[in-house]
Amino acid sequence: MNYNNKLGILILICVMLNNCGYSPIYSSKNIELSINSIEFEKNKLNNKIVKILKSLSNDNIDLKSDIKIETIKSKNVLSRSKTGNPEILELTIQLNIEINNDKYEIEQSQNYKNIENKFELNQQEDLIENNLIEKIISKLINNLIVS
Repeated sequence: MNYNNKLGILILICVMLNNCGYSPIYSSKNIELSINSIEFEKNKLNNKIVKILKSLSNDNIDLKSDIKIETIKSKNVLSRSKTGNPEILELTIQLNIEINNDKYEIEQSQNYKNIENKFELNQQEDLIENNLIEKIISKLINNLIVS
């Protein structure tokens, strides 16, 4: 390897390590939410949302919020084949959240094709669920910032 190739690789590594000025969009510094308590039914969906909310909590704020969370997840068949097998499905997640008596209802859904392999279908549904939760949290944060 000659000197120019080594120099080029070194410059490329330095640029990659610099993160190009990355800073998180939703930082706890920008959100005026400090959590006192969260009331929720323990399930996979609520646990994911609570984990994200706790990470966004800003402990530097004196006013602590009491939060109640309820999520509803539904899976519907949108179309079937001629033989009656589901072809297109819809996954919907609805978040009902109450923060200090302010109520928010946020719903997101996504359509996807059915897969014969049930393991792959479950993997796909988990990815869709995570994407929907991210969209819901993003909308919630926008509501909290505007409020």
